[in-house]
Amino acid sequence: FPTFRDNLEIEVPKIAGTTLESLRFNWLVRLINRCPSLPDSIRQWMPPASFFQMTFTGKGLTYGPLLAVMLIDLMCAKSQLMYEPSDYGQYVDLRTDRIMVIVDEDYLSLAYSEDGTLKNESMISYAARWNATTGQALSASALTDILTNSRYVESWAKYIGLALALLVIAIFVITMQITNYRLRKGLPVDMLEDNLSSSPPVPEPPMAELSADASSSFSSCCSSSSRSTSSTSQPLSAFACCY
Repeated sequence: FPTFRDNLEIEVPKIAGTTLESLRFNWLVRLINRCPSLPDSIRQWMPPASFFQMTFTGKGLTYGPLLAVMLIDLMCAKSQLMYEPSDYGQYVDLRTDRIMVIVDEDYLSLAYSEDGTLKNESMISYAARWNATTGQALSASALTDILTNSRYVESWAKYIGLALALLVIAIFVITMQITNYRLRKGLPVDMLEDNLSSSPPVPEPPMAELSADASSSFSSCCSSSSRSTSSTSQPLSAFACCY
């Protein structure tokens, strides 16, 4: 991350349920090639036909739906932030701040147009359905209204979640742009790769000195083991040490 590059030491993942590493769709390229040739003045501003070739790898099929889910979540957040009870045949109980739903279809047809647009906002309110002083219903239709457990509180705090979501998206876009810039410049983009390239190489000991030290250790091990076996009569220990 954030380049999603494959490690050269592992096998490229296959698409689930197949033995393929990628899926290619060339039908759009073939369709463009069969179309009549466009004037040169227009073709010079258009990409080549190969530009429209689509290739999907395992990562694309995995993260592609996640991007679509993110867009759906943003649309859901938009509906939550712009929610108004009166747009859905609902109003707020002034005594408890709980949402009440109007179920009288004849009454709703007078307040909304055929396409669902609110045309008489004064009809969708607590004051139009109940007496604000005594709390008595003003009509038999109001007695059919359903009191829900949801509360409606108009507050600016609901925009905090949207601000955090937009901030995360902005950070992700900036990170991708920085990574693409470093790739174009040939700079390391991974922290491990950056640390390895900046650290000085570790010097290796000369082979002659290493061989001399190994021979000395081997001789001392065998000589000490021989003395030990002569006194304890355990030849297997001497053989294991020299081995």
